[in-house]
Amino acid sequence: MAYTAHGFHIPGTDKLTIKELGPVPICGGPALCLPCKKEIEVHGMIIGTNDDNVEKAKKIVLDYVNKKHRGEKFTVYVVWFTYILGNWKALVSTTRADSMYYEVTYDSRNKVTYLDPYKKMDNITIPDEEIDVEKILKNLKTD
Repeated sequence: MAYTAHGFHIPGTDKLTIKELGPVPICGGPALCLPCKKEIEVHGMIIGTNDDNVEKAKKIVLDYVNKKHRGEKFTVYVVWFTYILGNWKALVSTTRADSMYYEVTYDSRNKVTYLDPYKKMDNITIPDEEIDVEKILKNLKTD
């Protein structure tokens, strides 16, 4: 159970109950309070805003694509982003007409970011009425 001196829970550690914790802190938390942010970083967690992480993902993709395609003009944008327990993942694409998208994953435990480039092969539309949910459920029960 780890908390900052101001009482904010450090991600990745057990939490106390409200009764055990006592009064709620009012410093604004690690996003606004430098001492809280530093205490959390000591525990191996990197605290930033999701905007910081989104920009990091975009820069990683920008640098990767620029190395492969020097001199081209394009825009990098985030399609999807999630953040949980100090880790985050972004699906990123560009305005290039190459059907590529990039999965950028941050692993807070190992303090490393992974970049996985993918090429879109198909875009298949399957109307809801063609998905037989009952058949799928029945097959799951018999396996």
